Amino acid sequence: MWEKKLELFKNPWIRDSVLNKLPIGLCLMDHNARLIWANDKFTAWFGSLKNMLGMPCSLLLETGKKSSCLSTRSLKTKKNEAEYGYGAMPKTRHIFFESITTPVFDSQGRIKCIMKQFTDITKYKQANKSLLESEKRFRDVAENAMVWIWEVDVKGRYTYASPVVEKIMGYRPEEVLQKHFYDLFHHDKKEKMKKVAFKVFAQKQSFREFINLNVRKDGNEVWLSTSGVPIVNEKGKLIGYRGIDTDITENTKYKKKLEKANRELKNKIDELERMNNLMVGRELMMISLKKKLKMLEKNVQNQKDI
Repeated sequence: MWEKKLELFKNPWIRDSVLNKLPIGLCLMDHNARLIWANDKFTAWFGSLKNMLGMPCSLLLETGKKSSCLSTRSLKTKKNEAEYGYGAMPKTRHIFFESITTPVFDSQGRIKCIMKQFTDITKYKQANKSLLESEKRFRDVAENAMVWIWEVDVKGRYTYASPVVEKIMGYRPEEVLQKHFYDLFHHDKKEKMKKVAFKVFAQKQSFREFINLNVRKDGNEVWLSTSGVPIVNEKGKLIGYRGIDTDITENTKYKKKLEKANRELKNKIDELERMNNLMVGRELMMISLKKKLKMLEKNVQNQKDI
C-alpha cells in the first residue's frame, strides 16, 4: 500500500501538474526523519532540493523548540502531529507556517516514511501582531485619556469593564461585572435614562455622547459621556453593546459655572437696560416739560404786550 502511495510522488505528471502546483509546501521524510523529496513550493521557501536531500528535519526548520521536529515525534507516536513555527529562507528571510505531519504505513502497520505539509501563515501572523499592537496602543491611549471601555449583554449587565473604571467610578472591574449599567445612574434620573437606553437597545442603534449622571462607589456624583455600538451575532440578533465612557465631570461643572455666570451677566445687563430706559424716559420727559414751559412763557409775554 505504501509503495503505491509513494509511486504517486514519482509519477511525472502527478508531480509536475499536481504536487508542484499546490499552494502548500509538501515534502517526504524517510524513517530516520531525513528529507527524501519536496515539491516546488517547499523548495521555493527553504532552498534547493539538491542541497537539502538527506538533511534531518531538525536542521531544516526552526520552531523555537529544541525537540520540536514533528517527524521524529510522529515516528514515535505513529499519529498525525501539528504545530505552528517558522522556517529560515534564503537571505535570512523567514516565513511562519502551520505544519501537519502524517506517517505513511505499509501493509503491516510499519512506518515507511513521513509526509509533511506546510501552509504559509506569515500574513496572518503579521496581521495578528499588528492587531495586538493596535489593541495595546488603544488600551494605552484609553487609560491615559481616562476612557472606560465596556461591554454589556442585552439585559444591560456588564460582561467586560476595562481597568479605568476604578479610576472613574471607584469600582474594580470584577465589581462592575455584578451590575447593570443603570445601577450606576443617579437615583433621581435612573428610570428616565434607563428607558431611553433600552429604547435604543430595541432599535439596535448606535449612539454618541449620551450625557448621564452617575454615582461613584464613594457616593460622589460623576458625569459621563457614553457612546456605544450594538453587538450582533451571525444571524443579526442583538447580543449586547460595546462602548466607552468618558468622565466629563469637571467639564460639566465648568459649563454649569459658565452658564450661571452668563445668566448673572444677562440679568445685570437687563437691569442696566431697564435703568437706562428709565433715565432716557426721564430725560425725554424733562425735554418735553421744558418745551411746554417755553410755550407757556411765550404765551404770557404775548398777553402782556396786548
